[in-house]
Amino acid sequence: MTCCPLGDGYEFSFQTDYIRSWQYLVETFGEAGSYRPEITLFIEYKPKETRGKCFLDTAAKTLCLIKETGLPGLGITLDIGHSIYANENPAEALSLIHHSKVPYYIHANDNDGTWDWDYMVGSKHFLLLVEFIYYLQKFNYTDYITADASPTRFEIKSFFEANARWIDKIWELLQGIDRKALDELIHGDNFMATWQYIEKTIFRL
Repeated sequence: MTCCPLGDGYEFSFQTDYIRSWQYLVETFGEAGSYRPEITLFIEYKPKETRGKCFLDTAAKTLCLIKETGLPGLGITLDIGHSIYANENPAEALSLIHHSKVPYYIHANDNDGTWDWDYMVGSKHFLLLVEFIYYLQKFNYTDYITADASPTRFEIKSFFEANARWIDKIWELLQGIDRKALDELIHGDNFMATWQYIEKTIFRL
């Protein structure tokens, strides 16, 4: 089960008591997570909407909330578009969540970084998507990748087919590269060599 607490936030200075509001969030999700702990409740963070600023606007703050509840039945929904919109690097956010041992679930879409436009995955931030899938594979992710989008400006069937097609093709592409070689480049200090490897293996240039 996934929940995006969009109504929890504020717009103005002196509008809310931050500590009390945080305690309410901990209490609410603590109670929800305790009810049926065998069913993971994934919390989906987002910078804003419907509030001007949501309390749970980043992966790090959502992790803080979950750790404060102390419950194993809570996880994080990492929406790639929300992560970009929050000025995160989705692969870095994923790594932080994975390292924390908190369960996670993936929503896939894209945007221009200024609003949650629900574009096709990878259509604006291709290399960020490739890096994100690279780390999903590194962490042996085998759960769902849901195309969470509202394609009001596109033909719906073709939109969701494109989302699935891109993820499948990038997943397959990355399974065919020398991951050990790329890991060694990442761990090194010569990014231009890494970039040349990306040109050859990802962009096929």
